[in-house]
Amino acid sequence: LFKHTATTEIYTEQIVGSVRCVQETDVRLGDAMMRIQEPENALKAFEKAMELNPSDENITREIGRAIVLTHDYPRAIAYYRDSLEKNSKRLDLRLDFAKLLIKLGKLDDGQKLLEPELYSDEFSATTISSLKRSSEAFLWIAKLNLKRDIPEQKPNPNACLLYTSPSPRDRQKSRMPSSA
Repeated sequence: LFKHTATTEIYTEQIVGSVRCVQETDVRLGDAMMRIQEPENALKAFEKAMELNPSDENITREIGRAIVLTHDYPRAIAYYRDSLEKNSKRLDLRLDFAKLLIKLGKLDDGQKLLEPELYSDEFSATTISSLKRSSEAFLWIAKLNLKRDIPEQKPNPNACLLYTSPSPRDRQKSRMPSSA
């Protein structure tokens, strides 16, 4: 009995290991296809990987990006909506979807995706990945406001200057002896 159980466990580990390997191979193939700008082939590879592991959130995001790169925007919009219905807390998907909508000129829809996240726990988290996503969200909110051409919210280029160095003419004047 012990020998049979040990053999079964080893066999099961080999099968599970090979399945993970196949999924990883498909993900790597998809990444490679994205790099050489073959989003249709990347999409096929990512979908095969998703069949092997439907709960992998990274593959979900890569599929969305690949669909956008195929310029099939109605399909991409439908895909992001479906994905967010399954898990509305995914800020990375919300950002990708909001970027797409803003680029397509659907500013109100893009804003709806970004605004609720301002008060989410994600923005108060202090991990590097959450801070990166938060700053990206704020960047896209700023881009959205610039696209809407809201004058009072446009950045003042001089507002960030804490110190302005004197001009060369002013420096030269300060060096000259005063004629009294």
